[in-house]
Amino acid sequence: MLKKKYIRYALILSSLVILVIVLSGCAPQGIQNYKAPTSGPWGWTYKYLAVPLQRFMYWCADLIGGPNGFGWGIVSLTLVIRLLLMPLMLRQQSNAAYQQEKMAAIQPQIQIIQKLNKQNLTMEQKQQLSAKQMELFQQNNVSMLGGIGCLPLLIQLPIMTALYQAIQFAPQIFNATFFGINLGQRNYVIAIVATLISLLQGWMMTIGVPAAQKKTMATTMLMSPLMTLFFTLFLPAGLGLYWLVGNLLFAFQQAITTWILQPRMRKRAARELKEHPIQQVVTEDMFGNMTAEAAANDPKVQEIHEKNRERNAGKQQRPRD
Repeated sequence: MLKKKYIRYALILSSLVILVIVLSGCAPQGIQNYKAPTSGPWGWTYKYLAVPLQRFMYWCADLIGGPNGFGWGIVSLTLVIRLLLMPLMLRQQSNAAYQQEKMAAIQPQIQIIQKLNKQNLTMEQKQQLSAKQMELFQQNNVSMLGGIGCLPLLIQLPIMTALYQAIQFAPQIFNATFFGINLGQRNYVIAIVATLISLLQGWMMTIGVPAAQKKTMATTMLMSPLMTLFFTLFLPAGLGLYWLVGNLLFAFQQAITTWILQPRMRKRAARELKEHPIQQVVTEDMFGNMTAEAAANDPKVQEIHEKNRERNAGKQQRPRD
């Protein structure tokens, strides 16, 4: 179960790293003399996503005015996108909090499965154990992924690409500043602040979570800061500003989840567990039986038994005085 989750996160993180490398390699930092793409996936992204973002930022800059107009345009754009995604993300976080409570209830059986996995089982026994694990989750209505989805993250990937193009291929935006920060160049201050906010959000995720589950959440907690660091450290400050404001909103969203939604989900899970107790799928008896079978099939154990049989046979054939 955990291996599948790690593989999923590794694939997503790898995709993000590749995207950062591709985007950061499209143009040297501080130079804006490239023509906008007109064909292929990059051309479609520019035409249907980047151009509308450019128009929105121009409109905000004209409306707000002043030297920081384009920066406020990026801030406004971030607010619109994140507020549109917030209901979906809050729903997913609620499901994740609910699944954590259900996961804690089946933890004793999961520990038995983990002990069994450490034994020298046959291939058939491993398949049986895997089937039992699936049955454990299905009978108790527990999600193996913990209720966390990747849709909000995947939605943001084309937005990030389009925002990069919107900045890169619009001279006024590329050369604009936001409180002295050049939106077309890297800025380490934005990268550090955005990453620290992401770490704060990750810390809030662990409040009220049992110690055993905190270990399984370590990958999730580190993924967001790593993504933030990659995006803000190697791409223009305009994208870093988008990520920084987004992380501020995400931290606010996490506060709602931690102190409002999670207590509600715990009460809901407690009610449901009282009405529908956890189904016992894996037992200590099964652990003992399967371990005995595994020992019987262990080549080393079989070799010892064979030597003992030969020794006993020799004793029986030895002449008595």
